[in-house]
Amino acid sequence: CIGYFVDNELSWGATGSLALSVLKSPSSQFAKIAFVEDMKEKYAAISDLNTAWNMDYKTWDNLLLRTDVPKMVNASKDLTDFHEKIALTYFRIIKEELGKVAPGQNYMGCRFAWRNDPIVLGAASKYLDILSFNKYEYSVEAFGLPNELDAPVLIGEFHFGATDRGLFHPGVKAARNQEDRGTLYKNYVEGALRNPLIVGAHWFQYINEPLTGRFDGENYNVGLVDVNDNPHSELIKKIRGVHYTQYEYRSDH
Repeated sequence: CIGYFVDNELSWGATGSLALSVLKSPSSQFAKIAFVEDMKEKYAAISDLNTAWNMDYKTWDNLLLRTDVPKMVNASKDLTDFHEKIALTYFRIIKEELGKVAPGQNYMGCRFAWRNDPIVLGAASKYLDILSFNKYEYSVEAFGLPNELDAPVLIGEFHFGATDRGLFHPGVKAARNQEDRGTLYKNYVEGALRNPLIVGAHWFQYINEPLTGRFDGENYNVGLVDVNDNPHSELIKKIRGVHYTQYEYRSDH
């Protein structure tokens, strides 16, 4: 065990969206209470916030009770700051608690995927030992972090599937056949080895998914072995070839 992921493929939304969601929440929500307290500290009076946001809150309690929200263009700085505060608080608390129950282990984050807000990534980099990304692409050689962040990156998931035998769904990234799966694997991992940020890449998944689908219906032909434990030999051969020489390959590139 080298560390832990906590959560998976969270949707962080666009910059400021978390703060807008907080303002749409009931007055009892702790994040909303904290947001209002932050605004009290920043603005001398509710009228000052109204001027900045182009809103018409009557009192601070009225702000807490209402669920309509300002336009992003009017309240951008405050919404962005609280969006970042949510992310910082999330990663900080997990880091602290993980340190109590698993001291000395790496905190590898929430396995970012799809849309990733640079502000959230910046917040994560302050607390994560390794930033994890599920990257279903054909190459990660050019993968980089925004805003000149410099942190180790682990690919939490990638795969290539084919339908030349076995199941009928090739997964997120398709190959022509089992031989092509091996070629795509080799190219992906060698691209990761050429990327100085990437410290590892984790295949999803070991075994093919069930023909009739797992709990959510997903039935990908993406395993290293089929459902009867028979290895996809063409893929395994390429995997062995890459990893037998991966350290030498990285040092040469």
